[in-house]
Order: sequence, then C-alpha cells, then structure tokens
Amino acid sequence: MGVKNKKYCIDIHTKAAKKAKAMREEVAESITVATALKAWSALSHGVNALVAYDE
Repeated sequence: MGVKNKKYCIDIHTKAAKKAKAMREEVAESITVATALKAWSALSHGVNALVAYDE
C-alpha cells in the first residue's frame, strides 16, 4: 500500500461514527473530551477527524 493510500485510524473511526448517524457536533464534543484528557495530541487528531467527517 502506497503512502498516499494509507488510512489513519482516525479516518476509519470517524467514518464509522458518521455511518452510525453521529452528528458532527457529537464528533466535535468527543474531541473536546479527548482534548481535556490528552491535551494537544488529541486536538491535532481532532482536526483530522473533522476533515475526515467532511470528506
């Protein structure tokens, strides 16, 4: 698998949440909770999750 085709786990989990009818606001709330628990790494991953959601 080439680098350009590599899927991050965040893409897979975010798309699964969307498929399960999670609203974007719910995904954003989970990012907020994760940020409080994991600080900056969760925030950077959270941005990736919202980008994946919008794809």
